[in-house]
Amino acid sequence: MGLKPRQVLPIAACITWVILLYPSHSHPFETVSHRRINQVASQDKPTFDIYLRDTLGFLSGLYTEISDRRGVSLRAIDWIGRGGEAEDQVWFRNRIGELLGGMTRSRRHFHQSLRPWGQAGLKSIDDSSIYWAQDRNQSPGRKASWFDGRNSYLSALLAPTEQQRGESFAETFQTLGQVMHLVADTASIPHARDDIHVFGRTLESFVAENPDLIRGFIDFDKSILQQPTGDDRAPVPIARLWDTNLYAGTNPPGDSERQTGLAEFTNANFFTEDTISKNVFENPALPLPAINRLVPGPIEADPRTGKLARYLSKNRDGVGITHMVRVSSLFDFTPDVRHLLDDRVYQDYAGYLLPRAVGYSAGILDYFFRGKIKIEAPDRFAYALATYQEGNTGSFTKMRFKVSNDTDYPNTNENTQGPGQMWAVVRYRKSLSGNLFENPFANLSEPYYAVSAPRSVDLSRGSQELVFEFSANSIPTNSADIFLWVVWQGKLGQEDGAIMVGGKDLLEPDPLTFGNGTDYDCFQQSLYHVADLWAFPPYIWPTQTQRDVTHDNVQDLFGAAIVNGHFIKTYDPSAPQVATPAWFDFTVAQQQAPPTSPQYSRFVLLQDQPVYAFSWRQNNSVDVPTGIPDTIPRNYAFYVYGNVNDFVVDPSTGALTRRVTSNMIYRGVPTFSMYISVVLGPPRFTPCLSASFLLPEPFTRIEGELAPE
Repeated sequence: MGLKPRQVLPIAACITWVILLYPSHSHPFETVSHRRINQVASQDKPTFDIYLRDTLGFLSGLYTEISDRRGVSLRAIDWIGRGGEAEDQVWFRNRIGELLGGMTRSRRHFHQSLRPWGQAGLKSIDDSSIYWAQDRNQSPGRKASWFDGRNSYLSALLAPTEQQRGESFAETFQTLGQVMHLVADTASIPHARDDIHVFGRTLESFVAENPDLIRGFIDFDKSILQQPTGDDRAPVPIARLWDTNLYAGTNPPGDSERQTGLAEFTNANFFTEDTISKNVFENPALPLPAINRLVPGPIEADPRTGKLARYLSKNRDGVGITHMVRVSSLFDFTPDVRHLLDDRVYQDYAGYLLPRAVGYSAGILDYFFRGKIKIEAPDRFAYALATYQEGNTGSFTKMRFKVSNDTDYPNTNENTQGPGQMWAVVRYRKSLSGNLFENPFANLSEPYYAVSAPRSVDLSRGSQELVFEFSANSIPTNSADIFLWVVWQGKLGQEDGAIMVGGKDLLEPDPLTFGNGTDYDCFQQSLYHVADLWAFPPYIWPTQTQRDVTHDNVQDLFGAAIVNGHFIKTYDPSAPQVATPAWFDFTVAQQQAPPTSPQYSRFVLLQDQPVYAFSWRQNNSVDVPTGIPDTIPRNYAFYVYGNVNDFVVDPSTGALTRRVTSNMIYRGVPTFSMYISVVLGPPRFTPCLSASFLLPEPFTRIEGELAPE
């Protein structure tokens, strides 16, 4: 059935409307190319993968699986790649979504660097992509501005559950991928030269057919991101990735230029088929390049047809390009002949533009995650202290550690300005079956998150020690897989509301256990229960001789003893400390060693060293059989292996594996290590140590006190 005449105009008008409002399906890089650019940009920055692992605690770095609100699970790198696709789509992840995106979002993907930013968008009507990237009210479609990414990032860092954390991180990575898309689009020549060209073969379709060309990495001078923009609509210096206002139309950037924005580089050096100027400066909006500044180039076969073709080369005015344009006739090289762009031209263009698309897009990730906080142990060494509660039911309600601004991007001049809000966040896993000190191999839960109360902090390069309050959201001592973050939001460099993060993998809660083992003495590799005064009364020769084992009229056995004034101080082995009544972590007034229940004490700490040390001060002791006091204070030092119970990625297989420190039972006490006072010191007792594990008199715990905060 044919169309009636009155139907022709409305349909034609509709087709024209679609063409005019859908300028970018052919022009920007195809969605598959944007996905690859983002992924290559993520991978080509090994420091980003390290940051995800070491600072954000992503066990598999870029390849960590993350689930969004709809239950879609992708790796971090794939969420960034999806962002490259999503920026050209509205509501649907298919051609319909791209059509709708072309009529709406993609119109905001243009930036003509020789115009004022307010007029640099498509045909000076739509916003420049510089503004779109920082538009908090993007519509239609998903809101994916720099600020949206920052908001979801803070939500992820402070999320109370693993699910909410993953959902917000998925949002963050996809949003960053969409901002990276806008940067990469400035390496799409039509988007930098304000050219709506819907039909025909383009650089973008050539790249889509040759995705392996998306490789390499050309960086920029990162100091451009310390330049204020002076524009309230684009206050964050990422705008300089687009445009530094250095290119004025007469000074095209060359191959080694690193201080111009990518839109400037693209605008000044390359043609689209609709923006080929014959003479330099004939078009004030696009003064360069121009045909009359080119020189004869090679004669080579057209890569698609095989026919010989003549090319013109550019050897000045910015980068040198061998195949700048193709002359339409082999023998008609005159100023009036037609000039074309073919696959040889696009191959040369891609060699300059794609590595920059990758490098400048990676700049979004670098700048977004640039804020780094250094976390260090406090002067007291232990990050957190807790008294031990029966059944390991205690908790840490405060954490203490040092922080400082450790940002090194682009250099150490990127400093904070004024106070900001700071939080401490601790990830941990609970035991699913009992006390981890008794059964360290118990199954563990999914991660839990404890977020401290916020506090105002003026973060500087100098280290400062802070205390964070977790009373409303305490960290169980019966937990494992501990990771600490500190999060700060404030002004960093030129960015208001920047987010800085520090991460530290702490060892697991460690029950530091010490007791009075003087109820037994070791003599000639045999144990004697000297606390039993009926069997071993005070040695009074010749009436009481049980302590003379060798019957040579010399006392052989000693003890037991009451030990008074215990003070324990933990420390880093590289910086020894001595426990005193004024400087300690934990104190116990007295430990006895009666015949049936020698006493021990313990407290629980969090620390960051695989091996640490502690000083044990004993103010005085009293020999039980004789009542004779020893009033000289004694200090002893011991090394301790930190408690490990966490998950790591096996580098040989990539699989998640669990590391667990085995425990032991010493005289009825499950523990990872036990330190005991013994008669006449360790050299005398060591030959009997293994035999002492199963002595029939079990230790009994008595309470002590933590040092005041």
